[in-house]
Amino acid sequence: MLRSTKSSQASQRLLVRHALPKECWRVFFFQVSNILAILSSDFRLLPHTPQYLRALLDGAENYERLTGLTVASGVRDFIIGSEVSPEFLDQLRQREATDPWQDGFGVLLGKKLIGLCSFAGPPSKDAMVEIAYGISPDYEGRGYATAAACALIEYAKGTGQVCTLRAYTLPQKSASTRVLQKCGFIFVGEAMNSQDGKVWRWERPVNLTSPEGSGNSVLA
Repeated sequence: MLRSTKSSQASQRLLVRHALPKECWRVFFFQVSNILAILSSDFRLLPHTPQYLRALLDGAENYERLTGLTVASGVRDFIIGSEVSPEFLDQLRQREATDPWQDGFGVLLGKKLIGLCSFAGPPSKDAMVEIAYGISPDYEGRGYATAAACALIEYAKGTGQVCTLRAYTLPQKSASTRVLQKCGFIFVGEAMNSQDGKVWRWERPVNLTSPEGSGNSVLA
């Protein structure tokens, strides 16, 4: 669902193609030990459904009516930008069933949607998944991107289907590269992307303990 950008928001986004998780009427709470100094208990992840995503695609006000949440500035851009694949949008328009690896988490702070985070699809044959996230420019630099990335790691670990996590960034040091390093990712080389050209590839084993500390995932 999310992909790279060239603006200041690029520093808090990863390259992505699709979205993620199930259990659509539950709220996923995630806490990271050393990050809790800057995050409150109001930080949580809401598993999205195709209906939620279609509402957001059609307009922030539609999403707000459906969920009872408010949408922070810039969040809707993550699914309407030119970098979002037409294939993903076509599938989203047609799909009804919630898919853990194609729908996404809404990143919530209280009653406000401040970002999105997702996988790029189901685990590959070699048990690899790609992660991505986007945080509203109004909420960047406060640790929410790191917490969202760590929550994706914990979710993937909990499924028992993933051995390796992967992420892509633009080929330069940025807030996203720092987030990945905090979450235990290491730079493994360059790759070519059909839309973005040269990118950096990052990976980490799913069972690696993040340098920021371990976390707990709690369903409300």
